[in-house]
Amino acid sequence: MPNPKLKLGKKPAVAIVGFGRFGRTLHRLLRDDFALTVYSRTKPTLDLKEKTAGTKIAESLSEVYQCPTVFFCVPIQSFEAVIKEHKPYFLNHLLIDTLSVKMHPAKIFKKYLRGTKATAILTHPMFGPDSSRNGFAGLPLVLNQFTAGDKEYQYWKKYFTRQHLKIIELSAAEHDHLAANSQGLTHLIGRLLEEMRFTETLIDTVGAKKLHEVQNQIGHNTWELFVGLETYNPYAKKMRRQFDKAYNRLCQKLKREEKGD
Repeated sequence: MPNPKLKLGKKPAVAIVGFGRFGRTLHRLLRDDFALTVYSRTKPTLDLKEKTAGTKIAESLSEVYQCPTVFFCVPIQSFEAVIKEHKPYFLNHLLIDTLSVKMHPAKIFKKYLRGTKATAILTHPMFGPDSSRNGFAGLPLVLNQFTAGDKEYQYWKKYFTRQHLKIIELSAAEHDHLAANSQGLTHLIGRLLEEMRFTETLIDTVGAKKLHEVQNQIGHNTWELFVGLETYNPYAKKMRRQFDKAYNRLCQKLKREEKGD
């Protein structure tokens, strides 16, 4: 639970490292209940609602770690470098990642939290700025207690439950196995549709329109996220091999049908 001695104003102090698309989404989720400090290598600008919420922009890492709880909303590829850089500031902080893979941050936290009093919770908020546009109720959030104490973990689990998020508790390996065959596969198909330059036509069926929705949704995400999902999840490579084999089997079946003509 946030240390009451480390408050900015009357609300518990929480920092968000990384203030891109998801960092801003997390800010929207937390801003009514916490005194937020945001930090980014490129100094972020705040919109009117963010300013109204009393958000502070940190100029240095020492300001970030005035907050007892720190969320990391950085790209998967940058996570280790960020944790390594921040390690000198770790005291008895609670660190919470928000990556779309879980075995990788678990490994990094184990490596860099050794010898510190910092603890960590693993999370995967399975939503973003588009899916949460009309609110967070019912959206899934994967949680793993990892090295956090029971009180810290239950504090955040109860908080997210009060925000009406759907809490799913999984091990890091369980998460990555499931994610490879859902999120990873969806992103792969969306990128393939982009590569094919899949465009709307006058005679699109409902199914075609659904494919356009997938393509458009994936297109809003960065190429960096796609690469991270496909290369930092140890189960994603197997998924792609299965996809490739299934595609080839289907093509072979069609070739046999064509010969039958």
